[in-house]
Amino acid sequence: MTTIPITRTGRTVWLFLLVVFVGVQFGAGLYEKLVVVPQWAGLPGELVVGEIEASGMKVAGRVFWPFVSPVVAALAIVNLVVAWRSQTPNRRWWIAGAALMCAYALFS
Repeated sequence: MTTIPITRTGRTVWLFLLVVFVGVQFGAGLYEKLVVVPQWAGLPGELVVGEIEASGMKVAGRVFWPFVSPVVAALAIVNLVVAWRSQTPNRRWWIAGAALMCAYALFS
């Protein structure tokens, strides 16, 4: 089996996509933690479900996260493979970052 060499531009594009999607995922999670969750976190149990629906978190759980999280996981796997085959000076950091995002996707 022969492998197709990935050009510098190809490596840059894969890494750029991973960084952008991880940024989107991190930013959305931080927004939920700082803005959305405090709207209902201190409420009694019987009111929580209604407030989660009113805050939009329930909808986000069905229409945002199922589409962002798998993309980040797939990009992390692709970046892990590309970084592993690469000979760039920052290879170890790239492998570490991609492996960390693979582990995050696996355990979340």
